[in-house]
Amino acid sequence: MKTVRAIAAAIGLLFAAHLGAASASAATEVGNDCVGNAVDVDVTMVQRSSASARPLSVPAAGVLTRWSVEVINYPGAVLHSLKVLRPMATSQFRAVAEAYARVRSGLNSFEARLPVQKGDRFGLGGTGEIFYCEGLSASEELWKGGFDLPLGNQGFFVTDPAAGVPLVATVEPDADGDGYGDESQDGCPQSAAFQGPCPTADLDLIALRRRGSVLLLVTSSSETPVRVSAFARIPGKRAPKRKRARVSARAKLPTQTKTVAPGKFVRFNLRYTKRLRTALSGLPRSKSLTLRITSSATDVAGRVTTKRLSLKLRGQRRT
Repeated sequence: MKTVRAIAAAIGLLFAAHLGAASASAATEVGNDCVGNAVDVDVTMVQRSSASARPLSVPAAGVLTRWSVEVINYPGAVLHSLKVLRPMATSQFRAVAEAYARVRSGLNSFEARLPVQKGDRFGLGGTGEIFYCEGLSASEELWKGGFDLPLGNQGFFVTDPAAGVPLVATVEPDADGDGYGDESQDGCPQSAAFQGPCPTADLDLIALRRRGSVLLLVTSSSETPVRVSAFARIPGKRAPKRKRARVSARAKLPTQTKTVAPGKFVRFNLRYTKRLRTALSGLPRSKSLTLRITSSATDVAGRVTTKRLSLKLRGQRRT
């Protein structure tokens, strides 16, 4: 019973760890989902405090992949600039990235690809009319600058109570640091070299018999380390009153690992061990041993590709 409970507890810990890892890498929504019901002109605004459960600053470095603004019914469309604002001091920010879009009545959603750092905040700005939320609770407060903060510049902001910025931004992790969000923009988050699906490592082998060795030529569809191992079964003496030979040993060749690039053959020289040479020298030329060769590669996504090859090695003893 104690053993069963211990196993169950271990499984529970593993499951909890898996959930923790999954949640740590999930996308995060940052900002305030209030509905813009007022406008100001030639400003930049960023939320200072909010009653929302969403964080107001980026919790971990990643990529802003989507942002949304919801406003009341309004005729036409108004150009808004999403600002990625980096805190420099109290009430002071630098604009480090931006994206433009026209905001219309209702919920507006826009795609983006802006790398962000931990602690960055998101604001709205522009030289025309910019929506914000007024008449909110006392816990809602924003910072407002009387200017459209240009990219690369920094400025001071003043507080505006009972007000909010109607902006929600989605930040995704970027494990490989390629500037693409891992969940919606990057098909291969394990490697910065690929944004589409991670390439598989398909192997092709060519084996050439040589004196005292086998030359194995290996190529792969993508660059990857390739591990090659080989062995041959060496039959022992016949057991009394038995028809079949008894397998007494394996002749294992040293394992080799080399990086293989696509479109190129890499040479693996599989030298016979002393045990294998002795077995072949004592084996009639009419018989042979089978050398079993295994090559394996792990692609950037962690998928393992294995390819095997069998090669007959003729005996060397003359009858």
